[in-house]
Amino acid sequence: MLFYEPLPVSLLRQYRYCPRVVYFRELLGIPGDEPLWVSQGKQYHEKQRRLSSRRQLSRFGLTHADMAFEKMLRSESIGLQGRPDLVLVGSDELVVVEFKASLRKIKSGHKLQLAAYAMLAELHWQRPCVRGYFLTEDDLKPKQINMGSELRDAVLETRQRIEDLYALQRMPDSSASESQCGHCEYLARCNDRF
Repeated sequence: MLFYEPLPVSLLRQYRYCPRVVYFRELLGIPGDEPLWVSQGKQYHEKQRRLSSRRQLSRFGLTHADMAFEKMLRSESIGLQGRPDLVLVGSDELVVVEFKASLRKIKSGHKLQLAAYAMLAELHWQRPCVRGYFLTEDDLKPKQINMGSELRDAVLETRQRIEDLYALQRMPDSSASESQCGHCEYLARCNDRF
């Protein structure tokens, strides 16, 4: 039984961080505390939105594009929905941009989230999205991610794993590191971790 149809893209990132986050939050309905970095991220998003009107598109390999901020994208065919921070809509291509207040290392969950937004954008605007970018406060240079078939396949595979988690209705194993667990609002509920 799915609680969402289609699944929110954000669950892909959360699942990759630790499947138990999805289990506690979505299946058991236990809300997590909002960490400080979430509110900092919201402020950073607003700042980036204001600055984007003056931003040069050449940073993203484009000369002209319309900007679509936080547009809800939904697809029954791939079973996902979400709001990318920014989609640059060129005449013959798309570029998805995600704003992250702090991102020292781009992890697999971040890449999955970006690729899922690229897939949704392609279906919505009917043009290709072969790359996306992360913009961070830490580094003013956009970090490019290529949207290859391996990454796209991983999006669909992770989506299927989340569906399987919903069907099984039991706490999944976790391979999260001690550091990841130390930052998790559900650590006290796991009982078998560090």
